[in-house]
Amino acid sequence: MEMEIKKIKPSPNNPRYVFDKKAIEELTETIKTQGVIHPIEIDENNVIICGERRWRASKLAGLKTIPVTIKKGLTNFQKLQRQYIENAQHRDLNIVEKGVAFKNMMKFKKDDFLKARDDKHKSDYHSKGIKELADELGESSWTIREAMSLAEEEKTITDAIEKEEISYSHVIIANKLDDEDMKEKVKEKILNNDFSSREVLKDTVDWINKSPDYAKVLMNKSGEDLKTALEHLRDTELITKQDIKKTVLMQAFPYIEEEYKKFQSSSLSRFIEHLRDKFTI
Repeated sequence: MEMEIKKIKPSPNNPRYVFDKKAIEELTETIKTQGVIHPIEIDENNVIICGERRWRASKLAGLKTIPVTIKKGLTNFQKLQRQYIENAQHRDLNIVEKGVAFKNMMKFKKDDFLKARDDKHKSDYHSKGIKELADELGESSWTIREAMSLAEEEKTITDAIEKEEISYSHVIIANKLDDEDMKEKVKEKILNNDFSSREVLKDTVDWINKSPDYAKVLMNKSGEDLKTALEHLRDTELITKQDIKKTVLMQAFPYIEEEYKKFQSSSLSRFIEHLRDKFTI
């Protein structure tokens, strides 16, 4: 049926909340010449389920009415699921939009699940819900977990991800830091583009997790200086390990030589087994 555009309302739960202005303008020009070919979906309260881009473009095109299909009796979860799939099929959502959508779907899914169970059997639904949601949407559980965690980041981080100023994978790596204060400092460096590559960031996180002393060395450096500092740390650790091995062998050699003279065999492999047995605690 045709419905007056002014009677239709956008959904507050629409996974897509970032609309490309240029893409909307292009769609507006198409609608001016071709009209709206595919009806938008609305619920019984005239709230859009699918087709907000077409609705926005139709308003800009000056249309008074728009073709609609009314879907009745859908739960909040079912509406959000249709919105997610429709957006994913037409124009891909960014990772933060996905995270917000997954969080809302998990909330609706959990509410529906708990309504159907008595108090005795109500339990944490988080892990099971994620697995079910992944199966229903054709996503991996890992994608859903990571997207939800990214949606909970500070606005400066989520804005930078959505504007493609930083890579969301960098934020995921930063979240592997054990120390919360250091985690925030590394994210500040990510926003400043202080890491020349993903590998440099990963190495920095690994070293900081090993010791606070390494954090003091690395956190005041950026770009090529940070890369050089990481290479120096690797070289230093390698030399230290080699020196320790050499020292241990030199100290142990006189005793091992004496023990070998007592051993009644020329087989080196049997002698090694003899030493292992002797020094097993």
